[in-house]
Amino acid sequence: VGLIQDHLKGAKLIVITYDVCNRTSFANLGRWIRLVREHQNEDNRNTNAMIFLVGNKVDAKQIVVSSQEGRAVAEKNGFFFLETSAAAHYNVSYLLKSIAIAIVKQQRMPVQVKVENINGVYRLTAVA
Repeated sequence: VGLIQDHLKGAKLIVITYDVCNRTSFANLGRWIRLVREHQNEDNRNTNAMIFLVGNKVDAKQIVVSSQEGRAVAEKNGFFFLETSAAAHYNVSYLLKSIAIAIVKQQRMPVQVKVENINGVYRLTAVA
């Protein structure tokens, strides 16, 4: 927990990910959300951190957590919500672009964001 709290200090963006094929992973979200909220209350620098809730492995055959369940948790907590598949590269570039755009907007920077997938490696480029 100490290492996680160190990473949360001053964070402008937090991504909480769960496995849509694992009910326990989804059930543990409450613990992670509490940890983030507690740290936000202790560290006034990141009370406005953008938080993304990401359901991963949506390409799998045995999905046990529905999109509606994930979206409900995100909406209840004021998080952005997205589902991805890292293995199938589904929505990964969209997630990265969404994160980059959110940061750019938060910083009020007039730039465009480009995401490229080069042999499975994602590269973000901000162009003024």
